[in-house]
Amino acid sequence: RDPSFLSTLTVNLFKDLKYTQAAGKETLRLKPPAIFLFLETLNEKVTLSNGIVLDEREFVFVNTDGLHYDPLTFPEPEKFNPNRWLEADERKLVEMESSFLPFGFGPRICPGMNLANLEIAVTIAVFSLFVKKVNLKCPKDEIERIVNFIVQANKMPVHFEFFPSDA
Repeated sequence: RDPSFLSTLTVNLFKDLKYTQAAGKETLRLKPPAIFLFLETLNEKVTLSNGIVLDEREFVFVNTDGLHYDPLTFPEPEKFNPNRWLEADERKLVEMESSFLPFGFGPRICPGMNLANLEIAVTIAVFSLFVKKVNLKCPKDEIERIVNFIVQANKMPVHFEFFPSDA
């Protein structure tokens, strides 16, 4: 558990950690940083796939929670299951990806998305190497999800127990 190896890691190494990537996606599906997307049509009318016509300069609010917790797209949506991203057939994977919007979509997608995904993979990988145990410092049922423009917890005191240093 010598941390000096961290300086030898590359971006490509983290891209190859498929389960770590899936765990990051599943975390963002369950607990996205923002649950609403605010979209605006441009200078022309837009017809949606369900036939609704939006006038130019009209606003649309997308509830990503509604998409991320849809049991038709994500069976057992309340369950943390990274394997859903690894075991899905191609058709199901396309369906899940099209409903997975933690960073928005289209031309105004979050410009920091790739960096955020890399940071998530690095955090999960490094924590799995150095953190021995994670304990909540309050009962789990006291933690509530507060939905505003962003999502936050009312409290989340945690204690990390690290493996002893070899040094």
